[in-house]
Amino acid sequence: MDTIMEWLRAALDFAQRGFAEINTIQYLIIALISALVMGGYGQIVIMSAIAVIVHVAVDALMPVIRSGGDLALFVLPNFLTGAFWQMAGLLYVGYFIAITVFFLIKALLFRARG
Repeated sequence: MDTIMEWLRAALDFAQRGFAEINTIQYLIIALISALVMGGYGQIVIMSAIAVIVHVAVDALMPVIRSGGDLALFVLPNFLTGAFWQMAGLLYVGYFIAITVFFLIKALLFRARG
């Protein structure tokens, strides 16, 4: 039982550190658009993966956009590091939860109207 609690504690610590580095506005906008586009809850797995891809792309393109189009600032993330994949996994779980919440709100609103 102690081992499970240690793993859970380590996962929660990692999640707290990781989410502190995420642009919250960008995260919420991507999650909201994903939930609005999603036709049914069966698409949550693929929509969460697409949201992670969009998030990584926006992070890579943001310096170019801020500089007014200087492509020299475009840098791809290092896909071969464990840190990148840990962050991608954390983003996936976060988007899965956020898109689910937004989708449930959307379903409740449209059910209340119809």
